Amino acid sequence: MLRPNNTTSTIGFGLVGINGWDYVATQSLVYLRYCKLAIWPTDLVLDYGWLPVSDPATRFLGWGVWCVWGLVIALTLRWWTAIGIALVVIEVVLAPTTFVPMQDVIYDHRMYLPLAVVCIVSVLLAGIHVSSQQTIRLLPIGLLAGVVVFSVVTVLRIQDYSTAASLAHRDQERQPSNPRSYFRIAVNDQSLPLNQRVRAMESAIALSEKRQYFYAGTKYVWPRSFADAMLHAGASSEAGRWFAVALSNSETELQEAESLWSLAMIAARDGDQELASSLFQKAIGFETRIKGQIQLTHDAYRQSLEMSPLVE
Repeated sequence: MLRPNNTTSTIGFGLVGINGWDYVATQSLVYLRYCKLAIWPTDLVLDYGWLPVSDPATRFLGWGVWCVWGLVIALTLRWWTAIGIALVVIEVVLAPTTFVPMQDVIYDHRMYLPLAVVCIVSVLLAGIHVSSQQTIRLLPIGLLAGVVVFSVVTVLRIQDYSTAASLAHRDQERQPSNPRSYFRIAVNDQSLPLNQRVRAMESAIALSEKRQYFYAGTKYVWPRSFADAMLHAGASSEAGRWFAVALSNSETELQEAESLWSLAMIAARDGDQELASSLFQKAIGFETRIKGQIQLTHDAYRQSLEMSPLVE
């Protein structure tokens, strides 16, 4: 796991396109984002699509933040031991995603458990600095304010999660350079006209190519998934175009067989018997785990042709 040896791995040292030192430098900037969200959890994003830092200035900034973070931990351990221990606990919890490279450098849910430590320390500090009588008097006001504020934030977040399409649109607005947001819009937003879904998919591919297909496996998976979505929408011609793209991007015999199988079924649906038979034969020619299913489909297709009164 720690030393991946293929292009589909998403975690471990030696990931394609990720330098371990740059990844760690990026994590200090991720911490700043987590700190902001811990104070005011708005503008949340499910899929950031951040890349590891690559330019010297951002690298310098990232390592500078690490130096400050280390100094803060050291000083708090010296002068405010309880707070220092809490910071060490937070760092230990975040350590696996901080120091082991992952394809996704940031996810908000990684901060959920450390946030519990932040809340506990905040409550303890508030109890220390406020007398018992004052605490009793201010507690209802504080609780009411907290309920109101976080209820509003929760309702706004629920609106984001109402559908997969709305979540993808919101992520795209907040992280417009993330190709996965465009891909999810293209696949999931069935309310969009066909041409807009195609444009969203083309944007996803263009951004992904610009990133040199940073996300493992997407060069084949995305066109294939979008082709399936187009087929479900009844746009067989558009589906065929994207199955052909998937076929050209196939990296394994299984992927090639899947694409050929889909193209064969589209040709059969369109009445092109010669093309359909040729594609079926090519797909069956690969020794894959789906060979039997392809053969059954081909046999059923041939039987339908033999039973059709249109066949001489």
